[in-house]
Amino acid sequence: MKKSQKYAFILMAVLFSILLIAGCQPYVPPAPEINVRQGYTDLPDGSGIFNFGTVPPDGNGNAATEYLEFTIDNLGDEELVVGKVSLTSGNTQDVDLNNIVLSPVQAHGSTSFYLRFDPLTEGAKSATVSIPNNDVDEGTYTFTVIGNAGNPFVNAQIKVAAESPNANAAFGSSSAICGDYAAVGAYYEDGGAGNPISNTGTVYVYKRTGTNTWGSDARLYATDAQVSDSFGFSVAISGTSIVAGAPYEDGGFGDPLNMSGAAYIYE
Repeated sequence: MKKSQKYAFILMAVLFSILLIAGCQPYVPPAPEINVRQGYTDLPDGSGIFNFGTVPPDGNGNAATEYLEFTIDNLGDEELVVGKVSLTSGNTQDVDLNNIVLSPVQAHGSTSFYLRFDPLTEGAKSATVSIPNNDVDEGTYTFTVIGNAGNPFVNAQIKVAAESPNANAAFGSSSAICGDYAAVGAYYEDGGAGNPISNTGTVYVYKRTGTNTWGSDARLYATDAQVSDSFGFSVAISGTSIVAGAPYEDGGFGDPLNMSGAAYIYE
C-alpha cells in the first residue's frame, strides 16, 4: 500500500470513529405526524374508541349530548394538511359533525372538530370517523364512536315507602341521594320517640343492598320535637352525613322563638 493511500485510509477511519462517537444519525426530512384525542385521552388510529354513553332516542337534538371537542394534534415538524372529516361507516345518521373542513395545522399545532350523539332509534350505535391527511405513516386516520340509545332508568324503577305511615305524612316531600344512601323526608309525619307528637316530621334513611334494591337503614327525628315542626321539610346528604331542615321549629337557644326554624345534622 502506498503511503498516500495509507494516510487516506487512516483519515477515513478517524472520521468514521468521530461520527460514531458523536452519535450522528441518518438525515430524516421533516414530516407531519397526526394524533387525535378527546380531552386528554388519545384515540389511536384504527383502534381508538370514544363512548358517548346512554341517551334517549330522539334525533331532533332535544335529547342529544352536547357537542364534544375532538382535537387533531400535529406532533411533527412539517405542516399537516387535513381533509374533510366525515363519518364513513356504521350508524352515521346518529352522530352529528360540526366544523368538518379544517385549515392546515402548523408543526406542533392543533385544530378541532366537534361531534355529538343524537340517536334516531333505540339500541347500540357505532360509527367510524375518518380524517384524510398527508401523514404518510398514517394515511386516512380513523377511530370509532359508540353510544347507546335508550332510557337508562326505564327498567330500574324502585319504590320505597314509610314502614308505618300515618295519613297525610307527606312522605317523599323531600329527598336526597349520595352513593349507597338515600334520605326521604315526611314532614307531616307524627314524629318523635314513639310517634307522640303531631306533624313534627321524620326522615327515613335507605341503603342500597344490591342491584336495584334498597332497604330501610334508619329513621331520624328531632329529640326536642314539638308539634308542627315540619322536620324533614328539606334534606341533604353527603357520604354518611345527613342534614334535615325543620323550618317551623321554635328555634334559638332554649327554643324561645316561635317558628324560628332549625336544622339537624346526623353522622
